[in-house]
Formats: sequence, C-alpha cells, structure tokens
Amino acid sequence: MSDDVIIQQIKKRPKPLDLSPAQLIRLKTANVTDRVIQAMTDTSKTEMQPIPAAAPQEPALKTVDPESAKFLTAQCGIAAADVEIIPFLSEKARAAVAAWLSAGDCNKFAAFKASRQYYRSLSLTKPVPLPPAGWSVEYLTEAEDQNYLNIMNNAPW
Repeated sequence: MSDDVIIQQIKKRPKPLDLSPAQLIRLKTANVTDRVIQAMTDTSKTEMQPIPAAAPQEPALKTVDPESAKFLTAQCGIAAADVEIIPFLSEKARAAVAAWLSAGDCNKFAAFKASRQYYRSLSLTKPVPLPPAGWSVEYLTEAEDQNYLNIMNNAPW
C-alpha cells in the first residue's frame, strides 16, 4: 500500500495522534516511513472537527479486591502478577480496568493481557519481537515503561 493512501486515511482522523517515544520506535522498527509518521502527528490539519464529549468514565481503581482478582485470574486467565500491578497503572488504564470489571467480560481484557504477556517476553539478550495487536504502553507501570525503553534502545535487532 502506498504512503499516499495511508496518509489520506490518516487525514480523515479528527485529531493527530500523540505518539510516545516507545510508539515512535515501534513504528520505525516496523519500517513506517517518515512521511506517514509526520502525517500521524501533524497538528496543522485544517480538516479537524471537534471531538464530542466522552461518556463518563468509571472511577479509577485504587486496589483490586479479592473477588475481582479471582475473576481476573480464574475466569480471564490473567497472571496474578499482572493483577497485582493494576493499582500502579495510569489513572486512565485503571479507569478502563474498572469499566471492564463492571462489564464482567473477559474479552475486554484482551489488549491488557496481550500487552502484559508481550512485556514479560522482552529481554535485553534476544531480538525484540513485533508487538501483538492491541499492545499499549498504557498497561505498563512507570518503572516498566522505563525498562521497556531500555530494552528497545539496547536489545539486539
């Protein structure tokens, strides 16, 4: 697919993407061209439309109660260590987890689960695999995010 086709689709977005350094590294690793990345982050778009107000969010979790922890591990197959880091995630991620718990739907945890499994698979001593669909640094703690950047900068390619 040509850059022009991709850029045309990007320009239809209501606002530019705010990409983290880790996301930029992943895009470059995936051989995304500078033109496409520039289009993704371009703040001078004239076609932008106002974004409707978001629906009210669930309050962010401060802790994971034992019943929720059991649901996440037993029903959703999330590692206990990953359940334990939930209180240390960003407020946005904790609010999402709270909403997913309220829904009681394990499918909503797919990106969280895939992101955590991918992060645990990373190592400074082996090549970094491509991230899975739905991967997001949003599901890493601050310390894990720093470790992820260290791995991305120093692991063999």
